[in-house]
Amino acid sequence: MESPRFYKRNLPHWQPEGVTFAVQFCLTGCLPRHVVLALQADRDRKLSEVNSTRIKYAEQYPNGIPDELEEQLNSDYRAAKNQYNGKFDEILDGESYGPNWLIDPKVAKIVADALHYAEDELKSCHIWAYCIMPNHVHLILSNVNPVLHKVLASVKIYSARIANQYLNRTGNQFWHRESYDRIIRNKKEFDNQITYVVNNPVKAGLVSDWQEWRFTYLNDQYSI
Repeated sequence: MESPRFYKRNLPHWQPEGVTFAVQFCLTGCLPRHVVLALQADRDRKLSEVNSTRIKYAEQYPNGIPDELEEQLNSDYRAAKNQYNGKFDEILDGESYGPNWLIDPKVAKIVADALHYAEDELKSCHIWAYCIMPNHVHLILSNVNPVLHKVLASVKIYSARIANQYLNRTGNQFWHRESYDRIIRNKKEFDNQITYVVNNPVKAGLVSDWQEWRFTYLNDQYSI
């Protein structure tokens, strides 16, 4: 599974045609810089250990690393990245930092309306599922037009403006500037991501069944 790519503002974006994305974005202040840097340092240390082991094996087996060792290296590499991703989710689900404006149904509806407007009116994507948590949003979408970062920017700019008006904080930053996304590469991963998104409120202890969370959406074309 490909780990999320961290896109900074003003950098070029590359998007293969016909792909499906799993996306996460959060409110401003929910991922402080010192927390992000600490998690990145821990991830990089573990990935460096895997790379060092790979170099050692390459020297030990000049004719090629045995399949079982190669498989273990790949597994360790994925585990390090998945652990990194999982810690982000733990921080957001635990509402460890920052605001939780999205717990307000009126604010959550503003975001939901912006997502559906992008799909239904702008025809800029096809939404498979989303979940609006108290401080972040999980989203799965395909048929993205023209490119993902522009679609997300449109949703975030519009929803931020309307939400800030409602919250009497016009002119202040609403969303964390960057979003996190990964390309979903096969049906199994797609099913896993759908299940993860709709069950996020259950995992966070907010409800006992995913259908109880008001701002979870699952497209009628998909059934669990």
